[in-house]
Amino acid sequence: MSALAQRHELHAAEEMPRSRSRATGRDAVGARPLRVFVFPSTYDCANVGDIAMLQMAISRVKETWPNASFDIVTRDAQALHEHCPDARAVFFDSWFADHFLLGSVHDRLPRTLSQRVIALKHAIRASIPALEDAAIAARLLRHPGANQRYRALLSALQSADLFLVSGASGPNDTFPGFARALFALLQRAIGMRKPCVVMGSAIGPINDPALGRLAGSILPKVDLISLREKLIGAPLLASVGVNADRVVVTGDDAVELSYSQRSMSTGTALGVNVRTMEPAHVGQAQLAVLANVIESFVSERGCEVVALPIACRKQVDALAIQQVARGLIVPVEPKATPMSVIRRTAACRVVLTGAYHAAVFALSQGIPAVCVSNSRYFFEKFRGLQDMFGAGCQIVSLESPQAAETLSQALAYAWENASAIRPTLLSAAQNQIEAGQRAYRRIRSLVEAAPARPDRTATALQ
Repeated sequence: MSALAQRHELHAAEEMPRSRSRATGRDAVGARPLRVFVFPSTYDCANVGDIAMLQMAISRVKETWPNASFDIVTRDAQALHEHCPDARAVFFDSWFADHFLLGSVHDRLPRTLSQRVIALKHAIRASIPALEDAAIAARLLRHPGANQRYRALLSALQSADLFLVSGASGPNDTFPGFARALFALLQRAIGMRKPCVVMGSAIGPINDPALGRLAGSILPKVDLISLREKLIGAPLLASVGVNADRVVVTGDDAVELSYSQRSMSTGTALGVNVRTMEPAHVGQAQLAVLANVIESFVSERGCEVVALPIACRKQVDALAIQQVARGLIVPVEPKATPMSVIRRTAACRVVLTGAYHAAVFALSQGIPAVCVSNSRYFFEKFRGLQDMFGAGCQIVSLESPQAAETLSQALAYAWENASAIRPTLLSAAQNQIEAGQRAYRRIRSLVEAAPARPDRTATALQ
């Protein structure tokens, strides 16, 4: 193993990667450990890829601050503690949604008036956040439990030394609700003069004018943004006025976790993931194409098929995989973890996937990925990944009448050239790991400068 590979080796535990012991900065802010408020890309820990990014964000922060504590936004505290046992769960609901305060009144207002009310709410959030807090508190008067959870959220945010967004892929037109929730909390943290960083994220596309204006009012004030890809995110950030020196392209944070588990030899199995839930737009016609191609491919090569589920809510990925593999799948554990899926990936020679992170887990271990897409959303995600890793990442559109033939050819190419492609993929992974580590090291200077910045926000907590 090379010195570089040894340096990146995590020797990870099953549920949570251990941070490397090297600490390069202060272990505390003032007289107490660093406190980090984390907005993850998952509210329910039901996506293995999102969990992997969250775990790596924690691990990388702890490289500089080994005793740091983490308050993490969630709607499932038990699931969060299973994957991040030392974190504190901070419950989050739709309190900052555009229609939360007036509810169905917006449905009865003319559209232009409703939009003006929403714009006023955003302006109040930026300039007089205590007024929004009072309005939310009034709305929650009949719900004391929810009011208490809202107060706990504000308290955690107020106490934080760093606001960190982990791996968000939702600031876009496809998930406007997620984008607005993220922007709302970012706006609050910026108003409190907290150092704000957005790490390993995919931002855009954003074509909705209102969402674009909101992005333009907030993202230029973020201290550091690291992107998974550069084809969409970088131009979008430039278009809304984000300074280039605040933006770096690092690849996905989960690359390092997967790279640490790579096999020393080429695998022998075909890894399979199928994504059917929206916005994949994959229906029975596309599933039939996948089933026929997989059946023919496995019959010709006599290889094992390994299931690689990423979305775990109601086992949606696992059920779709079983449907296309027609009984060939090795059963998967009821509760998949990032490490369990990554280790299963290591046995593969090629991975066929409809989910972004199954491709990340493969490519990071030097395994070619054939990515299938039936929607613009997934095509753009895969295109960004292809740009980061090169020819070892192929994209096949299931919308094409020739999808079955193209997919068969792509799989055959990947299988026959897996060993030759491997070094290039591993080199790309190493470059992304180093870029990600450099980006996280930049956070140190932001945190150390923060105590000199006074808190200018008067909140309802005071």
